[in-house]
Amino acid sequence: MANINGAISYIIWKLAQNGWNETVFNIPETNSTIVVTPCAQAYPEIQGINQVEFFLVDPSDDINVPGFDTVKQLAEFLCNYKNVLLEKRKAQDNCRKWYKLHILALLKKGENPSEDDWSYYSDYHKDCFGFRPAREYA
Repeated sequence: MANINGAISYIIWKLAQNGWNETVFNIPETNSTIVVTPCAQAYPEIQGINQVEFFLVDPSDDINVPGFDTVKQLAEFLCNYKNVLLEKRKAQDNCRKWYKLHILALLKKGENPSEDDWSYYSDYHKDCFGFRPAREYA
């Protein structure tokens, strides 16, 4: 999927071939698979790209991707997946570092992190990993 217009055409073709159902896209550069589900609240069964309201995206790489409103956004994501994956991994590493410095360090001393620190970390973790961590106490 070298260019956006080509990628858009390919995505539409592949989704149509799969009956506008959940479809797997392989990214050889990263050895990843990305499951894309076209969604439409207004239509019980999607018959074409104009009926798709948003795309749910589930990468095999355990990164948080909120989904996309347009096929162009999806195409840009797929075309740039290697860079997106590197950025998301870096953000996850930074989140882990923040946890070690600001949460784990206190817990090891037998202290509890402040509600503000825990709330910040919880939001940060959700942005990076797609879910909130379990609350920890000393």
